[in-house]
This record gives sequence, structure tokens and C-alpha cells, in this order.
Amino acid sequence: MQTIHFLGKVLPGSYNVTLEGLPKSHYTSPEFGLDVDIYLNIKNSSLDAECTMDCFDKEKFGHIYKIAFDLARASVNLLSFASGISLTVVFDKFVAPDGVSSPFAIVNTDLEKLCTAFSLKSTGPDSNMVRITHLLFKEPPLFMALDDLISGTTVHHQSSASCARAVEGLMNLIATPDMPRKKAWAKFRESLRIDENYILLITDYSKAARHGNREYVPGPIAGEIVRRAWAIMNRFFEFRMRGNQPLPITEFPVLVP
Repeated sequence: MQTIHFLGKVLPGSYNVTLEGLPKSHYTSPEFGLDVDIYLNIKNSSLDAECTMDCFDKEKFGHIYKIAFDLARASVNLLSFASGISLTVVFDKFVAPDGVSSPFAIVNTDLEKLCTAFSLKSTGPDSNMVRITHLLFKEPPLFMALDDLISGTTVHHQSSASCARAVEGLMNLIATPDMPRKKAWAKFRESLRIDENYILLITDYSKAARHGNREYVPGPIAGEIVRRAWAIMNRFFEFRMRGNQPLPITEFPVLVP
């Protein structure tokens, strides 16, 4: 048997929450070839998700993480429900079977490459980074759309609904008051140079989740939904910085599936 740990915190840590004696959870998935025992311990706002299996397979790391994160969130959500305190979970360390500990974060370099509207390396007063920051400060609906998008990558179960809400929020920022939705979507697509089918994957897969039906969205499709929403957000930033004029098609070829 081999054991790994996801270590983290329950925030805000100033409330110093403890939840011990939780039952061991067993998760089996023939589809992903998983058979894992998970024991969760929360003491003084420190969190340890101990995962034991016959043999740790790095190829299944993402699936194991999602299970451990779900169990941690479920337990902490009960604490929030009983106390009325808004609590959240963060994993920030991973302990391998050999006992070596390393920093932990979910990183997707493919998404990083889609951000071309600004660069973190350029933060001067006239940089696009600063210009977009001002846009977010002045336009709460834009901030909320970005927040929805990031939530879609932070909590995996929310990816389809959060990404769709983010894209629809951007559409509403381009549409004029009382514009029929069909025309509003057409104006949005024309302004950002996006094919209708490119957006449909995002909106279609969100319908069930938006109505409380938690049907499973396969990982590759969920990843593609996030990727497309990321690209659309990047184009919206370009649209705003160019004076809300339709993006030149010579620089921005139409986004197609």
C-alpha cells in the first residue's frame, strides 16, 4: 500500500476550526481504475487529506485530487452550515509516497498561453495590465464575469455553469438595453469574431447545471469549455482596450471549434 497526502488550510484561519473523528471514505471507479481510501482530518484549521491505495499512479493524480478536494469541501461546508461562518478550503502542499513534501497548486500552462491581452511582466502605469485593472475596478459586471471564469477552474464541479455565466455576462456588457437576445448574441460574436458553434459547447453543457441537474461532464469536455471561455475573455479585454470597436479580423481570425 502507498499513501499520499494533500495538506492545506481552512480559511479564514483566525476561526481555528477543528473537525476530528471523520469516517474513512472509500472511493472506487472502474472507469478511472481508482480504488482509494481517504481519511480527512481538520485540526486548528490545518487540513490533511490522507489517501491510501495499492500503488500510486501519477497518471491518476488529477482524479485523486478531485476526490480529496470534494471530501474536504463537503466537510468544511458542513462546518459553515452549522456555524454560519463562510469557510473555504485550500490545498497548498503535496506529500508523495516517499514522504517528500512539495508546494501544490493547480496550474494549467495552456490557459496561460491564451492570455495575450496583457502580460504580468509589464506592470507600468501605461501597461495593458494596469488598463485592464482599471476596467475591472470601474465595471463590477466585468469583474464578476472574470470571477465566474476563475471559479470554473478553482472548483471543478462548477466549470460548465461558471464559464457559461462568465461568457453570458460578457455578452450582456456588449448588448444595448432591451436588445433581443438573439441579436445581442449576434452582436457579441461579431464584435469579438467568434463562430456561433464555438460558444454553443459552453452554453449547451451549462443548461443542466444551471437548473440544478448535476449531471457529469467528462473531463476533456470540461477542459475544452474552460479553454474556450478563457479565449473569449481575452478577446473581450482586447475589445474594451480598443474603444469597444469590433476586433479587426486581420488580427483576430474567427474563433471556430
